[in-house]
Amino acid sequence: MPLINEAGFKTKKEFARFVNLPYNSVNNWGNNRNKFPKYVMTLMIALIKSRKYDSLMNSDSIALENENLKKEISNLREKVDELELRLRGFKNLQKSLVYLKEHINVD
Repeated sequence: MPLINEAGFKTKKEFARFVNLPYNSVNNWGNNRNKFPKYVMTLMIALIKSRKYDSLMNSDSIALENENLKKEISNLREKVDELELRLRGFKNLQKSLVYLKEHINVD
């Protein structure tokens, strides 16, 4: 049963459906009289490796995606900083224009 679980199956019945065999045959494997077919161990190992590979690929993909998102956030922060600097410059320019208008109109 542990190999079946490690291969991603919750029950023997689920595994039996996957390999298209009667449940009773799968359930009786391991008894003294009923040895499981040789291909089953090979199949289980392949399924377990495949599952581990998929898990590893997904975790690497997530890590790569996180790294890309961090870079994108960093780029956006730089743009925000640049825009804030421009906004401060624009506000200073507006204040200067108001000051100039006040002094030009006074004279």
